[in-house]
Formats: sequence, C-alpha cells, structure tokens
Amino acid sequence: MAFSQFVIILGFLIQYAIGIGIWAIESGHLLWTDQSLLSIGRIAGILAVYAVLTQLMLIARVTWMESLIGHDRLARIHSFNGKYIVFPLILLHVFAILNYYAALSGITPPEQMQIFITMWDDLWQAFIAYNLFIVVILSSIAIVRLRLPYELWYLVHLTTYAAVLLAFGHQLKWGGDFVHDLEVVYWYGLYGFVFGCVAWYRSLRFWRDMYRHRFFVEKIVQESPGVWSVYISGIHMDRYPARAGQFVIARFFDWSSPWNLWQAHPFSISSVPNGSSLRLTIKSLGDYTSRYIPRLKIGTWVVLDGPHGVFTSRFSRKQKVVLLAAGIGITPLRGLAEDLLKQGKDIILLYTNKTSQDILFKDEFAALSHSGLRSIDILTNEPAFEGEKGRIDEEKLHRLVPDLLSREVWICGPKQFIDSMMKLARKSGVSSNDIHFESFSLS
Repeated sequence: MAFSQFVIILGFLIQYAIGIGIWAIESGHLLWTDQSLLSIGRIAGILAVYAVLTQLMLIARVTWMESLIGHDRLARIHSFNGKYIVFPLILLHVFAILNYYAALSGITPPEQMQIFITMWDDLWQAFIAYNLFIVVILSSIAIVRLRLPYELWYLVHLTTYAAVLLAFGHQLKWGGDFVHDLEVVYWYGLYGFVFGCVAWYRSLRFWRDMYRHRFFVEKIVQESPGVWSVYISGIHMDRYPARAGQFVIARFFDWSSPWNLWQAHPFSISSVPNGSSLRLTIKSLGDYTSRYIPRLKIGTWVVLDGPHGVFTSRFSRKQKVVLLAAGIGITPLRGLAEDLLKQGKDIILLYTNKTSQDILFKDEFAALSHSGLRSIDILTNEPAFEGEKGRIDEEKLHRLVPDLLSREVWICGPKQFIDSMMKLARKSGVSSNDIHFESFSLS
C-alpha cells in the first residue's frame, strides 16, 4: 500500500474514531445499564452516518482520492460499504431505539413508531430517510444484478442526498451525543466538507471545465462496423489534464433529443492526448451508443466529467509490460501502449477478438511495432485465421509471454475477461502489485 493511500484510509479511520469517542463520552456508560439498547442504538446511528457520508465520498469522483486509489476500487468499496455496513447499521439503529422506547413505555414497537412520527419533532423526516435508504440499497442491488440502465441507478442514488438531509435534524435534537458546542460544530463541519466535495466534484468542476475549454465534437470516424471514434476539441486543450489510459464521462448536448441531455456515459481515451483534441472510441453496445453516437453532429457541445482512472503509465514500475485486451477493451491500452513505448518499455500486446473484422487500430499498432511493440492478435471465432486462435489460456500466456513473471500485467475488457485474466495471472505467479486493470464501472 502506497503511503498516500494509507493517509486517506487513516483519515477515514480517524473520523470514525472521533465519532466513537463522542459516543463513549456521552452514551458509552449506558451500555452496562438497563439502557443498553439506547446506547447501542446511538452508536449504530453515529456509525451509520459515517458510513453514509463515506458512501458519498467514495462515489463523488473526488480527484485526489481517485488518483491514488482508482475509480474501480472506489466503486467496489462503495458497493461493499452500502450492502454490508450502511444497511445493517441503519437497521440496528432503528431496531434498538424503537425497542428501547417501546419497552420504556410498555407499548409495542409499531405503536412506538407511530408516536415517534406524530409527536417527536424531526422524526417523521428521519422515518422517511430510513425508508429512502432501504429503497436505495435494495434497488441498487437489483439494478446492478439485472444490468438495468445506468441512468436508473443514477436517479435512484439522487434520493440518497435527500435522505441524508432529512436524517440530519434528528441527529442533533434527539441523538443525545452532541451536547457540547464543539461536538455540534464538528458535526456541521463534517457534513459541510462532504457535501462541499460532492457539489464540486460531481457538478461545479466539470461545468467550470466546460466554460474553460468549450468542448465540442470536432469529427467522427468509423473504425470498424459498430465502432466509432469521436474527436473532442476545444480551447486550451493542452491544459486539460488527461492521460493515456484514462476515461471521461461525456454528456453530448443534442437539443433535438432532450432525453440525451440527461444521459452521461463513460468512454475511454483511445490515444495519447495531443494538446488539441481527445479521441473517444465507442462501440455500439446499447440503445444510446448504437442509435445516437453515429448521428452526432460536428460542433455538438460536450460536457466532460473527468478525466478519471489510474490506468496510466504513472503507475508502471517495471521495464517490461504485457497488455491483455479483449474487444473494445483495447481502447485505453491503445494510448497506454504508445505512452509506455515513449518511456522505453518492452511491451507485448495480446489482443483477442471474435473475428478479424473486430480488430481495432490495426494500422496504428503496425506503426507502433516499429517502436518495439510486439502485438499478437488472437481470434476465437474465425477458423481460417492463420494466427493464434482460441482464448487466452495458461498455455498461450506462457508460450507467447515466456518471461511473464518479469512483466507487469495490464488488463482491459469485459468483466468476465478481466476476472479470468487476473485469476490466470495470479495462478501463474504474478504479484497482485504487478496487475493493473480497468473496467470503467460507474456503479
């Protein structure tokens, strides 16, 4: 673990420690009395708030976090935190508080809940917040598993902000742990910091970039059947901090189709940024990319959120590299290969597709071969192909890359491909520190 990553993790742990410390001072002693349920409910509530605010930070696309940990890893931590930390803590908080006051009053928990909602100030908002959190968590799991549109996931997650704000009032009024001015100031400051990060990194920053760079579609080139390269230009493009291997989340402003204004999609940068334009190479995989991208008009305004990702040469440590790509996963590796070659790296590229028609950037990789790139195409569905056929397996990997253990492994493609290549690399003895991957998942 890098020192900078350790500092970020330590920062989160310190915040949790402060929350536990406040609880220990104000309510911890109740744990050993007949008010133990109240004490448990309070610490569960405090930790639930920290977990929810952590959720917001993890998915806020905070540049200084992403640049050290990576968008993919933050997204996976976000998913784990929501399902296995936020969800249980919220349930425990409500269960403990509800049952404590119900027992104290000699009534049933449903009757106590009715009293909370109708007679306790701010608790009806907290009840709404509780239900919103449950809906967000359960529906998010369903959306991901059913592979429903990202826009639906995004719309559901917008309600998280409302839930956090609705729950805020009762924390200070009824929480019982924030009784001193310093504790209250700290709590307000914590919320202010998190929502400030969300506002800046999820909205204000890329609108600033839009104003600064005036992004627009410069040209569109068809690379192969169903694959298009969209060139984005603007002013002061040499100041836009994109690197080969990263991706941006693009929103194209086609006023003739209002629904498209709502949609934002992640697309990888498929060439080394040249200071005048960015190339995004996009495959028709859904309604949006198949119907809308080919009809983009030159001059269309674009809002870019990014750049994102740590899939860059900045994190390459070894002199020798092997790149493993499947299908459209070649797009970030195309620019990365050129960037690594400029650093004098020894590079082998294994690129698998169904047929030869699916191979992208043939001429560009041929040109890079003059700089030392060794590119090997592997086809899975073209028996007449004279080169390598079948899937990348242990035999192929060791035969085509005999010095595998002396190389870093960079992987990009569909999730199944990434998972299988990571498993194969680890089985072959490659250290986890020498395996880099990117799947560009937003959820």
